[in-house]
Amino acid sequence: MDRNAARDAWDLANLAGQTHEAMHSKNFRLWFIALSAILNHPLTTYTQDRIEKRITNRSVAEQLAPMLIGQATPLRPDDLVERSWNVICPFIKLGDNEANYIASIQQGELYPELLFSDDPEESKRVTLHPAILWKLLNVRAHLAKVKT
Repeated sequence: MDRNAARDAWDLANLAGQTHEAMHSKNFRLWFIALSAILNHPLTTYTQDRIEKRITNRSVAEQLAPMLIGQATPLRPDDLVERSWNVICPFIKLGDNEANYIASIQQGELYPELLFSDDPEESKRVTLHPAILWKLLNVRAHLAKVKT
């Protein structure tokens, strides 16, 4: 989400069947949103426009084309952006509980039960995730600086 490299967009646009199916499971979505807490910015700030700014003819030619093998040919940047955005867009559109989870992270709070309301074990796993705990520590430190 942060890098927006042409090869990342290619990977999303060309997901294998089983991967594509797995991404549409409820558990994958919940964990994707839970782990988005570690991104540099809130999940909802990752837009198609942001991808468009980074996927250019130059980035496709320099970063993607050399990585492709066989008969694979790179897409035009606008097609690559559209196809990859179509895959990731459903994860950016959040329900109320999901949006509240993201907002709580930005306040240095963690409420995984907003995502895993029917699964206390998964909720607990989120509360123990080292990267999420690190993010919370940094958010709280940042908020403390802003208040002073």
